[in-house]
Amino acid sequence: MTGTLADATTQHWSGLLVFGGIALAALTLAWAVTWWVWRSPPALEPHEYAFRAIARRLRLTARQRAIFRRLARSIDADPIALLICQEAYHKALRRDEGVSEHDAHAIENLVFRKRRRLSGVIHGGSA
Repeated sequence: MTGTLADATTQHWSGLLVFGGIALAALTLAWAVTWWVWRSPPALEPHEYAFRAIARRLRLTARQRAIFRRLARSIDADPIALLICQEAYHKALRRDEGVSEHDAHAIENLVFRKRRRLSGVIHGGSA
């Protein structure tokens, strides 16, 4: 009779260990998924993604990117519009007088005087 009792106790503990292991694995997986979702960056809007990609390919500095963003806000447009359309860029410059002539000239020279480079970036070519 002691053999049967020992077998029952072993089966009981084995069942609890299996159940506990499965529960621990499920909790670990739930924690990992929650942490991954929490740490992942928010999805970007297509216009913001395009602006970042083209600005990166053109090697715009953080300061130049900030200028584009400020100028875009002054005419209620997306920054990508100012990168692509020279008329929008000039319209924004007329509205926002906080950009120095030096910065405006440097950005215009970098972006608009090199149409071929920008065109290659937009159409997927190498910059």
